[in-house]
Amino acid sequence: MYACKTASYRKLYKCRFCPKADRKHRAIAHALKHHVQLDRVPFYCTLCNFRCTATVDLLHHVKQYKRHVEEVARNGITDEQTVLRQSTNPVDPNSLVEVIDMETSADDQDEEEYTTTLSYQRPMVNHGQSNSSMSNVYVLPPTSSSIAFTSTINNEGTARNPTPHLISIPDP
Repeated sequence: MYACKTASYRKLYKCRFCPKADRKHRAIAHALKHHVQLDRVPFYCTLCNFRCTATVDLLHHVKQYKRHVEEVARNGITDEQTVLRQSTNPVDPNSLVEVIDMETSADDQDEEEYTTTLSYQRPMVNHGQSNSSMSNVYVLPPTSSSIAFTSTINNEGTARNPTPHLISIPDP
């Protein structure tokens, strides 16, 4: 589990397609990976489906990503540029996210560190199904009882990454 301290990251950005919220570049990367068709991504790699918003990031990926370098060598590709693409009709990356201002008060100083707690797990995508039970899933900050519960489970070794703070809210 990863927790952003709100003192360092006051502004969060929420994906316009799902409840995921994070720092701007991470929220945009999430939306590009999970919600945007490959031909609408500004820059992408046809070899490994890496997606990004800038040429420099794509070139860095080609040169530094070990698996990519190995795959290029294995396939006998002499010019790495042949697997790199720029979309002819790219989506505006800023249109994929919306800003969330995090307000903190003196009353919630104890839980300030957990205000933006995020969990790295498999994405819960409903793939356009309006009757999905996952349509209204929210990640809530852990309470003191759930923190105690998590540490107990981790110490016993019965679960690798329990998330007692995930709840599903039914559609109205």
